[in-house]
Amino acid sequence: MKKIKHRARQVPQDSSQGGARRHYLEDDEEDVMSKRFRASPRNRSGRATNASVTALTSNCSTFCCGLLLIWVILNKGLLFKSFCRSMTLRIQSSPEYDSLDGRLWRGSISKEAETESLASTATIEVVVSHCNLPLDWISAWTAESSAKHSISNITIISKCDQPVVGAPSNAKIMRLRNVGRCDHTYAHFIAENYNRFVEEEDSEDEDGNNSHFVIFLKDSDNSNRNHYTKHRSLNEMLQISKKLGFSCHEEPSWIWGQQSILKKLAQPICQISAYHNWTVLQDYTLNMYARLRRDDNSAFASQSGSTLGEYAATVGIQPPTSSTPIVPVCYGGNFMAQRSQLKRRSKALWQHIETSLSRADNIAEGHFVERLWGTLLSQPTNAKMMEAILRQQSDSCLADKNYVGILTK
Repeated sequence: MKKIKHRARQVPQDSSQGGARRHYLEDDEEDVMSKRFRASPRNRSGRATNASVTALTSNCSTFCCGLLLIWVILNKGLLFKSFCRSMTLRIQSSPEYDSLDGRLWRGSISKEAETESLASTATIEVVVSHCNLPLDWISAWTAESSAKHSISNITIISKCDQPVVGAPSNAKIMRLRNVGRCDHTYAHFIAENYNRFVEEEDSEDEDGNNSHFVIFLKDSDNSNRNHYTKHRSLNEMLQISKKLGFSCHEEPSWIWGQQSILKKLAQPICQISAYHNWTVLQDYTLNMYARLRRDDNSAFASQSGSTLGEYAATVGIQPPTSSTPIVPVCYGGNFMAQRSQLKRRSKALWQHIETSLSRADNIAEGHFVERLWGTLLSQPTNAKMMEAILRQQSDSCLADKNYVGILTK
């Protein structure tokens, strides 16, 4: 570039603004030179480079934000489950969790009683309601039982016209029409085998406890709910059933509370019991259920009463004693009972329940019966145990409509 000599125009020195005017004129010349420089090909190339870098940076930021959004969407379930699991572990690490009161609250028994039951003999019959899931987990799960516990037979009742994959080699497989889901399967099995149960004498273990048990399982081990709760082993279920007559595979832990937004921020969850208020539970009702793509609600409405209480009255289900204010409820469809508890109810009742569940696949009556298995099969809750459970209850947390009557704290 040709050098240009900068020379300021002369202005009268007697002007009071002379120095300032000379300065402004010099600045004007420098502005002209700056414009010439910016207009040069070399500098135009530099500006283009800067613009490209800016655009590239902006595109990279947008791309990274897009990737982050995609990751959040894809891992939303994982993040949610991680949060739920942390809540579950927080409850399980609390001091009262493993206390006697805490155990009774969850439908369990004392540590001493568990130890006694584990050392005693038992014979277990397994009933599986199968639709389409593989059953490999059943052999591994039942293999964890004590050396003193024997599996007498395994019956698989398949209902969805699907191949039975992974069944234990000694299992008996039969097929039924696809109605009433697992609850119909269980009621059918009890009604069909009721006479055999009566004819076969129930033996007792070394402690005088009934030693014959039946465990009812879906084709799912409910591991998809492990972030919410704990699932009991076969031994744990057996120990509880020996003392209480009935035990649930899924141990209650917590659910989301149905509170105002402000309360939810401070207390988003409710700790729940295995027990429900019988009077309130009878108000439970459901208009539809569509968890699975195959769920058809065209025949969902109950034909045996619109509430659980009306259904129970229609088929003849009542708590073990009329003075019982609380009853156990088992969610998840997997549970165990003493065989003697099956015989405590009449064959006519089991047949009535089976018939009520036979009209379609996805029906309200199935949800009623799911919540009534504990009432049907558990031993009466003694006064001392009932007192220990009820004194833990608090009305500070309101459970949602799916858990009507559940005790919370």
